Amino acid sequence: MKRILVLTLILLLAPCAAALAQNNGTPAVGQNELHLLEIILTGSIGMGIGLLVTAIGIYRVAMGSTRGGIILILLGAMVTVLPGIYNGVRDITCGIAAGFGGQCGQ
Repeated sequence: MKRILVLTLILLLAPCAAALAQNNGTPAVGQNELHLLEIILTGSIGMGIGLLVTAIGIYRVAMGSTRGGIILILLGAMVTVLPGIYNGVRDITCGIAAGFGGQCGQ
């Protein structure tokens, strides 16, 4: 069970090396990481990882490990739903920031 959770974290954080390697001049501190996080949360990488973890959970339930399988199914569902939640929260906070004359990560 711990191995699958560690694998999920590695798959979510693996693109960090690519983001750090693509340093264009002198961006603001954390700009590359923020852009990478936005790509993971709004793109298909997070959804694919979530579906994979959910499929592993369903397989574990089918093989008899009900407790671990249900935990993996819930974890996979949360990772799969995360892009929609992130976009919804970002839309709300961008409207609030624009109301105060701010910018929304542009």
